[in-house]
Amino acid sequence: MILVIIVLVVFIGLFYYLSTHNTEQENQPAPSENQSSAALNLTNEDTDYQFLYPDYEIAYVYILNTFSKQLDKFEEDSSSKKELNQVIDDFDVLVSDFLAKVPESTEKFQKSRDFAVSSADKTKSALVGFKQLIESGESVHSEKEMDALSDAVADFKESQEAYKEIMETIK
Repeated sequence: MILVIIVLVVFIGLFYYLSTHNTEQENQPAPSENQSSAALNLTNEDTDYQFLYPDYEIAYVYILNTFSKQLDKFEEDSSSKKELNQVIDDFDVLVSDFLAKVPESTEKFQKSRDFAVSSADKTKSALVGFKQLIESGESVHSEKEMDALSDAVADFKESQEAYKEIMETIK
């Protein structure tokens, strides 16, 4: 239940962010990527992160929501181990791909980057724990794993807020 509440809070925050961010972008002329980066004094790593993070953010919230629903279905015996493991594998691929692509450091986006990387690492760790619970036949609503995933989501939310703050300052 706590996970569902956390997911809803993150989803609402993401919806708010995307609705205000997209409206502001539509009202501004789109400079070329090189002009934009140069005018804002963004490093290549900043630019890479600036374009990588929004897609990751949307995918993370979507798959977190899917995972939460699948977890509840599994506990109610209306879903199989295979279905839950598939969502876990998809989640793992998402965070692994992000970790492989995220720049080692950024100048302006460092706080967001650090929280996003921390969140991805914690998410991977929690997913391993959930897989072990599934295979052992124990309840997947383990307090330890739920707390680990809650910590990951908290870091993710911090990364969202830091990203939004930087985006507002560089406009």
